[in-house]
Amino acid sequence: MSAKAKSYGMTSAAVDGMDVTAVEGAGRQALDHIAKTGRPFLLECRTYRFRAHSMFDAQLYRDKEEVAQWRQKGPIVRFQNWLEQNQLLHAEEIEEITAEVDREIAEAVAFAEAGTDEPVETLTRHVVSDEPPVAPQPAPKPVPDSAARKVTYREAVKTAITDALTRDDRVFLMGEDVGKYGGCYAVSKGLFNQFGGDRIRDTPLSESGFTGAGIGAAIAGMRPIVEVMTVNFSLLALDQILNTAATFRHMSNNQFGVPVVIRMATGAGKQLAAQHSHSLEGWYAHIPGLRVLTPATIEDAHGMLLSALEDPDPVLIFENVMLYNTEGQLRENAGPVDINRAAVRKPGSDISLITYGGSLFKTLEAARLLEQEGVSAEVIDLRVLRPLDMDTILASVTKTHRALIVDEGWKSGSLAAEIGMRLAEDAFFELDAPLARLCSAEVPIPYARHLEQAAIPQVDKIVAAVKSVMEQQP
Repeated sequence: MSAKAKSYGMTSAAVDGMDVTAVEGAGRQALDHIAKTGRPFLLECRTYRFRAHSMFDAQLYRDKEEVAQWRQKGPIVRFQNWLEQNQLLHAEEIEEITAEVDREIAEAVAFAEAGTDEPVETLTRHVVSDEPPVAPQPAPKPVPDSAARKVTYREAVKTAITDALTRDDRVFLMGEDVGKYGGCYAVSKGLFNQFGGDRIRDTPLSESGFTGAGIGAAIAGMRPIVEVMTVNFSLLALDQILNTAATFRHMSNNQFGVPVVIRMATGAGKQLAAQHSHSLEGWYAHIPGLRVLTPATIEDAHGMLLSALEDPDPVLIFENVMLYNTEGQLRENAGPVDINRAAVRKPGSDISLITYGGSLFKTLEAARLLEQEGVSAEVIDLRVLRPLDMDTILASVTKTHRALIVDEGWKSGSLAAEIGMRLAEDAFFELDAPLARLCSAEVPIPYARHLEQAAIPQVDKIVAAVKSVMEQQP
């Protein structure tokens, strides 16, 4: 492994990891190198594992004689021999240490055997913080229209990052090309010059590596904003997100939280083809321990990021690529917003249109066209995919008695399917027509523009789907 460091221009060394004194000497040299140069040092400590890989490992790959030979080279045995040879430890002292350790182990075993199983009632405890969820912020004081300015979605996100960096020294932004280049979607353009390389950190092209670094920084008390270039690339960091960020609080019995914010672009429409254009936020909404946000409006693009930075648990923010150039008003005193509830973006009485992110404005346009034909559609912006605000959804469907879910993800195993099933479970007898959903075609997102547009929900498809539902008689 130490040879690989040379590929990155790093100094490295290999040492017998079973030799305590050799490791100490090599460790001192490594620390001295770091102190003098400010550069990393890779120290490879070569060891041997005595025990099985897991409790189910039959160890068919080695025999007992091999293990026995290596036990004679074990670090404790060799260090003990070294101490004795140098007359730093004597036989009676070894006996005292051994007896003390034996007592400690015996006490630990007795304590464990005398214990009781964790009550089943606590099964779901510490999946997320026991602190109250991030509460809605009080309404800001009214300001004149002149105090609001027209900004793009991109600028709203940048403003939130700037505000957070200015207010809290623990906050920093990291990701591929976020620094001097200004980000793939120009969200962080100019921030490197304003805040410097320690706060706006360009990373190698290693999603697993820098996402893991962000998670570690969050555990240690920082407030990192990790930018993953596209949702497709986030799959390279899925192990870090699922197996560390989402599980660490529960596995540590609430000893550690992971207050990391991970932002990423999602969705199709920019002709970036199949490796850059899918909508996988529904996958992440499946994972306990995460909060999943999908801001669609200017206010949410700005305020959700600020609220996410106050959350004690990991928050994923999915920014649809087709929203970056949209414009709207942002108040000068805009601040954090609620990140627990859905929002009714347009009231209606005939059917509930449930959507989020990049499909929101298409759905609102479809509702406007339907209004001209006498169909009153209520539009719900989910905003938060995990935890889902089913109260708002159920209240709407109970009023309209019909529902269409518009989801840019694929239909099979989709978020739309989850919402539909929950409605079937909790509001079946409120429905006057079968539940319906409009999702992306089950194909990799094509590069050709006309095929890409045909693959995802569009206004005309939403209108047609609503009419089909409205034709169903109770």
